[in-house]
Amino acid sequence: MTAFDDILAADAVNMAGGEFSEPVIYTPANPSGDNPTRTIQAVIQRNPPATVSGNPNYITPKMIVVVANSATEGIASATMDTGGDTITVAYRPGETAVAYRIHLPDGTGSMDAALLTFELR
Repeated sequence: MTAFDDILAADAVNMAGGEFSEPVIYTPANPSGDNPTRTIQAVIQRNPPATVSGNPNYITPKMIVVVANSATEGIASATMDTGGDTITVAYRPGETAVAYRIHLPDGTGSMDAALLTFELR
């Protein structure tokens, strides 16, 4: 990464761990010593507006999540597995937390050196 990417990544950890974030449990599809199940900070947008899609099989996300692109403070984009990684979070504060599978919007999501944005369904 460039020096600028390093600065963005440090700011992302502060943002994702700031006053608008909450703790969630990230569980990789195949937890290991290098990539364990852990509690991370995430900014959660619950019940987001439905996106218009030409695909009749499109499922509206329950939540949109933003985390730091970091193997220690968030989720590393290099190891994220949308086929099996989950985030455990309550749909409404105070309710029982449930594991939701990570999905990338329209198959791409938003990833850069600092942040990952994805959907939970």
